[in-house]
Amino acid sequence: MKKLIPLLALFVLFCSANAYVSHLAEYEASLKAWNKLRPSTYTFVPYTEDYSIAFNITTAITVTDGQVVKRVYTTLNGEGEAEEPYTWIEESRDTIGTHEEGFIAITLDDVYKQCRDSVLVNDNMSRPVVFKTDERGLLQQCYFYLAASSDPYPIGIRITRIEL
Repeated sequence: MKKLIPLLALFVLFCSANAYVSHLAEYEASLKAWNKLRPSTYTFVPYTEDYSIAFNITTAITVTDGQVVKRVYTTLNGEGEAEEPYTWIEESRDTIGTHEEGFIAITLDDVYKQCRDSVLVNDNMSRPVVFKTDERGLLQQCYFYLAASSDPYPIGIRITRIEL
C-alpha cells in the first residue's frame, strides 16, 4: 500500500496538469480569436444569479478604445418577468464604477486575464473548471465551484453575449 500512495499522488497530479493544459490550449485559442475580432467599441454582458433571492442580474459593459464608457445594471425576477426591474446606468467618467452592485467595470481583456490567473489555475479533480466559448471562439464561461460548499456557487464568469 505504501508503494501505491506515491503512484496515486503522481496520477492525480498528472490528471490535474492535463486538465489545466487542456483548458489553457482552449483559452489561448479563444484569446487569439478575441485579438483577431477586437473592435474599438464593443459591449459584453456578464451573467450572474443571486440564488438567495431568485433574481437574475445583468451588467452590460460598453468599452471604447480600451476604456469602460458605460455600465448598465438590471435585475429581473427568476422567471424572467420584468414587473419592476431595478436599473441604473453609469455613463460618464465620474460615475463609472460608483455603484457597488453589478459586475465590475473592466474590459474583456481584463476578463481574459482574470480567467487565466484566477480560474484556470484552480482546475483539479476536486474543483474542475468549466471553460466554454461561443460560436466565434470568444470566451463565454470560465468558472469553478467551491469544492466543500453545501450550496454550489460558481466562481468566475459567465457571459450572456458579446456585441461587436
